Amino acid sequence: MWWFVLPAQALDRVVPDDYETVHQALADADDGDTIVVRKGRHVGGSLWGAGRTLTIRGEPGAVLIDDGSKRSSVLNVGATNVFRVEDLVIDGEGSLRALGLFDDAEVTLVRVTLRNGSGSSGGAFASNQSSLVVEDSVFEGNTGFGSGGGVRITDSASLLLTSSELAGNAATSGGGLWCGNDATCTVSGTMVRDNTASQGAGIAVEGAARLVLLDTTLCRNEASLGGGLHGQGGLSRITAERSVFLANVAQQGGAVYAYTEASFLDGTWVGNEADSSVVTAGPSVCVWCSPPQVGRMTATHPRGSSTRW
Repeated sequence: MWWFVLPAQALDRVVPDDYETVHQALADADDGDTIVVRKGRHVGGSLWGAGRTLTIRGEPGAVLIDDGSKRSSVLNVGATNVFRVEDLVIDGEGSLRALGLFDDAEVTLVRVTLRNGSGSSGGAFASNQSSLVVEDSVFEGNTGFGSGGGVRITDSASLLLTSSELAGNAATSGGGLWCGNDATCTVSGTMVRDNTASQGAGIAVEGAARLVLLDTTLCRNEASLGGGLHGQGGLSRITAERSVFLANVAQQGGAVYAYTEASFLDGTWVGNEADSSVVTAGPSVCVWCSPPQVGRMTATHPRGSSTRW
């Protein structure tokens, strides 16, 4: 007689039909399962315990919120889990960060809105070699009391952000996005608009981080230093190609304030404003002046000197 052990069949686990909260569904889910969230407001949760690959998918009108359980985020993922989130709103309701990634977690967001997050970083936080991939999603109205209003990427974590929007977020540094320490951030085909910060209202890059901007627009961001983009740190690097800096405002560097290695290739610079014109080593097109000049330029800025555009 032969005995065969068949692999477990992946299941749909439905909130609230099968489970009262997403946290309960996550705790019970097996590798390969999908958690389906019905229309309405539902409590989020945390995914710990190594090695599971899960999907959470929202029906139209599905929103994840906190229940006051003192988690660090509405939704936390850690411990080498692979997690895909689709068609959901994650709402911090002004009291909690929306999403946290830790300890080699891999998370993909598709058609997800992270809004009203609040904390040391507001919308999403990734650290400890975790990976965040974002497609066709929105980070809006999040507040970081430190760095990273919309998104904070740090500690060798990575971000791939495509066809998305960072809008109306606020922080001390990096209103839309903060990329720091040894992190790697690639932003492509994305709108970064109406964010505020002391430095780098749109995006801030610090430490030994690497930022690549491709076909991205930074618009109407406002800061003291670097309305659109702020870069500092002896080992950080910035590369921007075919990107647009439009109507950003700062005391210095309406579009860009860079004190790091930075390359800007075929960029469009229109209507950026600063309080004063600062003549420094750099490209001949003075797009950081007030009143600003309008033009396209290709420029490379060497590490170790400060340029304000």
